[in-house]
Amino acid sequence: MISLTRRFIMPRLRSHRGRGLVSACTTVSGEVRVWLAIVGGAIMDWVRVRAGGLLLFSLAVMLAGCSGPVTNEWLITIDNRSNAAVDVSVTYGMKTANGQFQGNANTSNVMPGKSVPLCVGQMTTVIKTVKVTRGGQAQELTPEVEITVGKKYVILVGTDGKASGSLSNR
Repeated sequence: MISLTRRFIMPRLRSHRGRGLVSACTTVSGEVRVWLAIVGGAIMDWVRVRAGGLLLFSLAVMLAGCSGPVTNEWLITIDNRSNAAVDVSVTYGMKTANGQFQGNANTSNVMPGKSVPLCVGQMTTVIKTVKVTRGGQAQELTPEVEITVGKKYVILVGTDGKASGSLSNR
């Protein structure tokens, strides 16, 4: 058995010098330790390949997420640029197979300089009315704007207190 080790195993150990456990065990005497060195070297080679593959896979996953968030919802927000708090109420409707659905969303006390999300949805809808109350004075808009997935409708209350709406991409 010792002659087998000298004839077949030792040349392989010399060819694998500098590779993890194999190089550390080349001078160790004893057949069991030499066999462990070969197995250990094979494991170290496998670990190096797997670690490199794992690094490449991790990098690919991170780069796939760099395209930005996927927006599968629409959004209605209030941007209050006036000098007083405002109350906002929105009526919107969605066409469904059974008829038409009508929804309401409202918020009160949107402070000056704040931008607040009011509601989100996933089905195409039409914004029917927007009612903005500032300092006891109410304004009503009837935009009749269709809002789809990936869009954003901003209700802007300007510095003069007048409300307006605009549709844009998210």
